[in-house]
Amino acid sequence: MRRLSLVLLAVIVALALSNAQGQVILFFGRVADEEGRPLAKAQVAVLQGDLLVLAVETGADGRFQMMLPRGSYVLRIYKYGYQPLYVSFEAAPERGGDIGSFSLRKAITVVADALRISALQGDKVQVKIRVVNSGIDFIPVRFSLQAPAGWECTLLTPEGLAVSEVSVPPGSQRNLTLQVSVPINAAATGEIEVVASWAELSQRVNLTFVIGERRWDVLALAYEAVNGFPGALIRVPLTLRNPLPQQQSFSIVTSAPPGWISAVVDPQGLTISRVNLQPLTSVNLTLMIYVPQPTLAGSYPVEVIVASDLLKVSRRLSVSVESRYDVVELVLPAKQVELTGGSSRSVTVIVRNLGNAPTQVVLSATCQTTALRCYFQASGKGNL
Repeated sequence: MRRLSLVLLAVIVALALSNAQGQVILFFGRVADEEGRPLAKAQVAVLQGDLLVLAVETGADGRFQMMLPRGSYVLRIYKYGYQPLYVSFEAAPERGGDIGSFSLRKAITVVADALRISALQGDKVQVKIRVVNSGIDFIPVRFSLQAPAGWECTLLTPEGLAVSEVSVPPGSQRNLTLQVSVPINAAATGEIEVVASWAELSQRVNLTFVIGERRWDVLALAYEAVNGFPGALIRVPLTLRNPLPQQQSFSIVTSAPPGWISAVVDPQGLTISRVNLQPLTSVNLTLMIYVPQPTLAGSYPVEVIVASDLLKVSRRLSVSVESRYDVVELVLPAKQVELTGGSSRSVTVIVRNLGNAPTQVVLSATCQTTALRCYFQASGKGNL
């Protein structure tokens, strides 16, 4: 009823102006959106100062027409969800007819601080989102988020509350934060689409995440390279860690040259192929490598691979195989000792293995007089 009264008032004002100014002129035009699609039920108001002269509404094809007397006016073209458009307009007989097409821009604009974001696997990333209302209405805006499988996305208010809809007053903006949890096994890139909807309108903002591979502190070998020889059994300490806040079951696989034997053993010496680790815990293990006898001299790779549902890490060990050789060093620190009748004296003899393989050493001592008797007593490692 109120709208009908306004239209009648506008018609009465137009008739009054017509009677006062004489000739009435026909004008027609079209209202469209930014893509050129016709806008139905858009309001076209003719203003003269603070006075509403005429108000018409566009049809399904976005077209409108109006009868106006000569004069200077302002057209206000408006539809809910769009920014109003104000156009100065001069009504004169020679300008009658088609006055052209008018384009309305959306009232809501969603702006992300960045559209391409770099992150690492397992990161939590925050992207600032601004929702700007350039219209004249209080507009509620709904959001939906589309992300790759396994990604977690939430829109947060400045107070940290998760939201899917915000109301934006006219001429103002709302600040939000898009919080993204990148999976620990995320691929190289990920696309997140933020869709804002209001008044049967929408805007899409596409964010591209460039994901770098994180070097997880899962597997650590005590050495990167070791020396060996044909027939050697090499032991390399290793540590397996679970850096995640949830339990992980790790499979363990070793890879060695053909003919070699490699395995991972627990502190009891038992071969294992799987380890269950509680969150943020670790276990110490040993990599055992047997170098077969016919192996030629050279450098050979041995690889350890551990994997869970979320993590996969490998570490490579270089084994330098040399020809087997024995070098023994005998050190006698004291060259001369003094003895008295009935006394005894210990003399330290140091035997060192400077070769690359275990060896056996036979020690003997000869006294130049029968009055002396000598023998050996071993200490330290019995095998060299």
